[in-house]
Amino acid sequence: MKNNTESPQVGLYVGMDWAGESHYFVARDPDGQTLDEGYIVNRADGFEELFEKLDSMREGKDVAVIFEATRGAIHFALIG
Repeated sequence: MKNNTESPQVGLYVGMDWAGESHYFVARDPDGQTLDEGYIVNRADGFEELFEKLDSMREGKDVAVIFEATRGAIHFALIG
């Protein structure tokens, strides 16, 4: 994925695969370079750790998240 604008509003793209006990994520910059990836546990502390990681990587810009939303309230947590 290549962003051709000089100053993109989105500074981080994140994909998440939802599962029962843990969730896989990958975070990429606007040029498509992988910055981080791995699993988080399906608990509040797992999401808090992920949010802290994403916040440190986004460079003050927006984060675009694509995730499987078949169940749970992940979308409410991500909006917050």
